Amino acid sequence: MNVHFSSDKHNWGTPQFFFDYLDEIFSFDLDPCAEESNAKCKDYYTIKEDGLSKSWEGKRVFMNPPYGRELPKWMKKASEEGIVVCLVPARTDTAWFHDYVIPLASLVYFVKGRIRFEGADHSAPFPSMVVIYGLGIKLEFGTLDLHLIREYMSDDNIRFKRLLSGTELANSNENDERED
Repeated sequence: MNVHFSSDKHNWGTPQFFFDYLDEIFSFDLDPCAEESNAKCKDYYTIKEDGLSKSWEGKRVFMNPPYGRELPKWMKKASEEGIVVCLVPARTDTAWFHDYVIPLASLVYFVKGRIRFEGADHSAPFPSMVVIYGLGIKLEFGTLDLHLIREYMSDDNIRFKRLLSGTELANSNENDERED
């Protein structure tokens, strides 16, 4: 039997081009669930250092957590820590999706296509999504096309940059104040 992704391995590295796309938007400074071999940020925590027990306050966090039974704990932590971008399996039928994504996330992007993680011979046998917390907006959904992801000046990218700079939020708040 040829197993492409085993539940025994939980540390599949994020493809560099995929991380670079998101990093261009968010300027990450912490990877809380990494190994030395696959860390994407200068500051990172390994399994031994236990990123779940550390504070992520004031950081812009990129997280590709272990996809096993610990995933709900990581999603709960991400939902409590400010700006956190999570690359996770698109498992909309799970309790963690309904407990920590639907009510708490700002944005959810379903990845069009299957990601080939670093260290894997084949693409993942499951769909992926990017869940973003801490932007102060109501939940929105969209897609990220793996074939177009290098087009950094897309409308979505411009909107992200406006959200992160506060421009769109400030304009939104001004409009809210005028309606009162």
